[in-house]
Amino acid sequence: MVAIVTIAAAAGTATVAIASIRNISETFSILHTNPSSSSSSSSSSSSSSSSSSSILSQYVSSSNTGRPALTIPPNKSSKEIISDLEQLKRKELMELFLLCDAPTDDDMDDFDCRYSGAWDGTLLDDNEVMTPIANFITNSLFGIRHGGKWAGKQLNMMSSLSSSSKDDNGNNSNNSNIGINRFYSTRTKNNDEDQDGINVDIELEHSFAISIAPSSLRRRRRRVDDDDDGNDNDDDDSKKSIMLNYSPYQGILSPWKTMVDELRVLKPPPPPLNTSKSRKGKSTSTSSTRNKGNNNNNNDDDDSDDDEDDRGILLCVGSMAWSGGYWNGTPFLLV
Repeated sequence: MVAIVTIAAAAGTATVAIASIRNISETFSILHTNPSSSSSSSSSSSSSSSSSSSILSQYVSSSNTGRPALTIPPNKSSKEIISDLEQLKRKELMELFLLCDAPTDDDMDDFDCRYSGAWDGTLLDDNEVMTPIANFITNSLFGIRHGGKWAGKQLNMMSSLSSSSKDDNGNNSNNSNIGINRFYSTRTKNNDEDQDGINVDIELEHSFAISIAPSSLRRRRRRVDDDDDGNDNDDDDSKKSIMLNYSPYQGILSPWKTMVDELRVLKPPPPPLNTSKSRKGKSTSTSSTRNKGNNNNNNDDDDSDDDEDDRGILLCVGSMAWSGGYWNGTPFLLV
């Protein structure tokens, strides 16, 4: 009996190791592939058989430099975009993530208003073996204190991440910008709602520091001389992400000590109705009014439909150093 258990454990460990190596190899290939050739390979795949690659092609266009650029189908609502993301494979999600950016300079003035509040989270594809493992870690172990399923994140932007607030390394940062993860509590039935339709069974755990900093996930293009073909020599060093760093709030032996999430904007949240008033909702433990759109219609049903169409969407990658770091990152989204 002991021998059988030992063999089963060894087989499981080997399977996870192989799946992790596959993810790491996949990420390495994406980051070291010329984006134009990567885009063409995706196109050929979509024309042959892959429906998910066909979906990805709707979000990719060619820029003036010939490199692929992010484009959001104008006829699709946020709900339809989310449905598309849930059908994409990890490789395609990583490709799409690389086309996204951190908030633009134009967003900075009302950054705390646009992005503060409760975001609902959804895990995306992480390849066949790693997807159920990521779900188990996130929904069973990460919030084990409350025993609840992961619900998303609360971003508390107490001050703008503007260029006037930089750390010693020149990164936008501020100690007052702290977030925390949201979990459904087992004390009440999941998704119980009060009379206003707001979830009341949310617990908060696992804080993180928020900054906008250079991304680890950026293409390492082969450098060429300007004199050869006129192409610049940068390797996407300018690419930035909203970085969530858990290290300052975890104990030295915590498995979450090295956790880092990178967030990029797929679809920006709607501009705030009043830039002097933050959209932080009724409570940090409930769903927020952030991200609900600029609706002046008094009809609650119409507002609900408009909210679904106008939600901001962040495409994200979470990772921990002990499991391979960003090379073995797990895609997820926040809405």
